[in-house]
Amino acid sequence: MVNVLQILDFAAPYKGNFIPSMEILQKHWRPYGKMVFLMPDVAHSIPWVKEFQQMYTVYFIPRQFYSKKISFALIKQLKEIVQQEKIQIIHTHFIQANYNLFLARLFMPNIRFVANLHNHYIIQGRLWRMKKWVFKHTFHHIIGDSESVTESAWYIGISKNKTSTARNSIVFSRLDKYEKQDFTNGGKYEWCILMFGYPWYRKGVDVVVKAMNRVNQSTAVHLLVAQAGGVDDTRKAIVQILGNLPSWITFLPPTDSLANYYSSVDIFISAGREEGLSYSPIEAAYCDCDVICSNIKGNPLDIPYIGIYDTENVEQLVEQINAVFEKNKEKHSEDKKIQRQYVLDAYDIDKWADKIIKCYS
Repeated sequence: MVNVLQILDFAAPYKGNFIPSMEILQKHWRPYGKMVFLMPDVAHSIPWVKEFQQMYTVYFIPRQFYSKKISFALIKQLKEIVQQEKIQIIHTHFIQANYNLFLARLFMPNIRFVANLHNHYIIQGRLWRMKKWVFKHTFHHIIGDSESVTESAWYIGISKNKTSTARNSIVFSRLDKYEKQDFTNGGKYEWCILMFGYPWYRKGVDVVVKAMNRVNQSTAVHLLVAQAGGVDDTRKAIVQILGNLPSWITFLPPTDSLANYYSSVDIFISAGREEGLSYSPIEAAYCDCDVICSNIKGNPLDIPYIGIYDTENVEQLVEQINAVFEKNKEKHSEDKKIQRQYVLDAYDIDKWADKIIKCYS
């Protein structure tokens, strides 16, 4: 039996798609061994984490373990967990250059270290050469969650035979229960459009509000901006761009039931300037939304019938929004069925789990 330690730098208030994917991975690994989870101590009081602990073996480590600072006490704590649980593979998530993990590998030479990159490998600031060297010599294998993320590892010198791609996939069952909401404000708006807005520049909020400002001159459209933090910064950015905060913009709080949002709008826009692989267009397509994406590699541009525009091109985005308004309803319905089936096949979570497991050997 081979036991795996999943090290998660994850303490979000909701499971999202990530934790259910870990549960699926654990289920697939069960015939081969046990999975143990290590999380930052700040996650200890989160309600879903308490439930998670009842089903799985979970350890907690001080948040500083995930920083760039070296702590031999925390390395010792990790080694004790590895020994106690008879761990043979360490699989990390949301971690890039980490000196504690680098030293841990030196102290535990028989352990296989695997990194899951959920975003492009980007190292900035001081000592960037050292950080790249540390990353390169910490992990035996690198998994990119999209082709472009994997390529970012090649760029710093990771050999191709030490990398794999397992595209982010979706636990679609979590999107099957939802409650529709009236975002038309009782019919005031003809169309409703959803986007995620944090951080606002990376998510392309500026491009979307410029496009929506034009669209609203002829059609009443409600823009819903969902984000967990940084709302004040996004508001300020919009005011700076448009001169005011239009009444057709509403901010939505974070939710663990994203299907409530997707099922209640007409269009989802993924306007990011940079993404690893964006879950949201895939989820939105499954929920029968029309999807419009910026043409970055991190957006799933393979989904059929989505609108695509050049990342900074406001005019093209306006054209894509208007194109949705003008679609033939009968053909539109058929396109959505094809789109939904495509994402079910292409982003199947069980296939993803099998790809991950191949990287353990």
